[in-house]
Order: sequence, then structure tokens, then C-alpha cells
Amino acid sequence: MSLNKKSFSLSDRAIEVVLSDVEPVKTKDTVMVVNAISTGGELQPVTHSQYNKSSATIAFKPIQAGRYVISYVEVPLSDMQQHAWATQEVQSLYAKGVLAGMNATDFDPQGELTRAQFLQMLVKISGNVSQPDHSITLPRDVKPDHWYAETVRMGLAMNIVEGRVDGAFGANDRITREDMAVMLYRAMQAAKRGNSSAPAVAGQLKFKDQADIAGYAEGAVASMLNLGVLKGLPDSTFAPKQTANRAQGAVAAARLLEQMY
Repeated sequence: MSLNKKSFSLSDRAIEVVLSDVEPVKTKDTVMVVNAISTGGELQPVTHSQYNKSSATIAFKPIQAGRYVISYVEVPLSDMQQHAWATQEVQSLYAKGVLAGMNATDFDPQGELTRAQFLQMLVKISGNVSQPDHSITLPRDVKPDHWYAETVRMGLAMNIVEGRVDGAFGANDRITREDMAVMLYRAMQAAKRGNSSAPAVAGQLKFKDQADIAGYAEGAVASMLNLGVLKGLPDSTFAPKQTANRAQGAVAAARLLEQMY
């Protein structure tokens, strides 16, 4: 695509489209979403979109040429009442197809979050529409018929994850806070492509338990804290080995999506 004799790649989200006079949603459980319309008429949510209530505008970054439409998605999840701090993020990601409930009405915010589940969120918020590279060898504990096999292939191709020393991925292991930081940082780097930046200096960390943060994760933890994607705990610790739940993972993914825009 070219504009004023300059070439742009839609796949790099170099173009922003802004629509004005867009009325806000009227109900608390409804989310406004921009969708690409496929040649077959199917709607594909655009993950990189933002609504500005004060200016009544919605902006989005398309990754392909075509037709787009605004739709309103009613989120049916009814078990978020005790997790108001995560409701907006969960509803937004649900409406954009980044995550799903455990059933038709329950998100299970306190439920465990596995490495495969969190990786799937990050691959989806990246907006990468390319097909998985089947020449990539799967980790030894990921079989081609597992639901997360294609997600792991994409994660490896995008360098969001790497196999462990023993050749495994640990897809069903609960994700720790430090490993969440590493995946978040790598996903951000993948989205920036040629504009990658070095991780923040680990020495900036000021937690009581910062010595417990694994060396491979220190820079990523510092970077995600600096950006506000992750936060420390009220007792001045980071708790790197503590595992995250589904609500915490959704909030972190949504915050990263804001940084990617």
C-alpha cells in the first residue's frame, strides 16, 4: 500500500484508521469491536483498536486491505463480580476473540493459568494472521493433535517461547510470574520487529525478594514493571515463583496490548 509516494505494510500496523462520531456502548456488559469482513462474509475482530469516549472516536490498525465494520459484542460471563479490577480487560479480550470462558457463562477468574493458555493469549493479541510453520519441530511433550500445538509453533516462530533444556515446553504447567514476564517481553519484541529495544536494567528492581528472580527473567521483569504491564505485590515483593490465575493473565495481556498499539 502506498500513500503520498510512501510505501506502507499493513502487516506492520503502520496505518491507523480513525472513525468519528461513534456513540459509546449503552450497557456495562457490551464491548465495541472493529471487525474485518472476509471475502466469505465472516467477521474477524481487530485486536489493535481503541475507543476514546471523550472524542467519540474509535481508532484501529488494520493488518489487511478490505472492508471493516463496528459491532457490539454482549459478553455473557457472569462470574466476574468479585474481580472488578479485571472485568474490563477480560470483557475486552473476550469480545476480540483473544480468550474464552470455561463454559458459556463462566470465565473462572481464579482458575489456574497454564503456559499454553497464556501463550495462546499472546499469540492472539499479536494480530499475527500468518499460518503456523509446520517445519518447526515441536517440543517433545507437545503432540500435533494437542489443542495448543499450533499455538506453540507460532510462539516458537515468533520467539515468544523457547524449548526447555530437556526438550519439553511444559504446556500444562501453571505459569509463574517470572515466566509470564519473559513471555510478555518477548511478545512485545516480536510485535516491534525491527524496532526492538533492550530489556530494562535488572538493577532497577527494588523488591525484598528480587534475589529469587531467575537470571534469565530479570531484564524482562524490569521491563514489564517499567511499562506497568506487571506490578509488584503490596508487601514489596514480586513473588517470581508464584503462579498466576486466569484473571491476572488476562489483565497482563490486555496491558501489553495497549503498549503494542
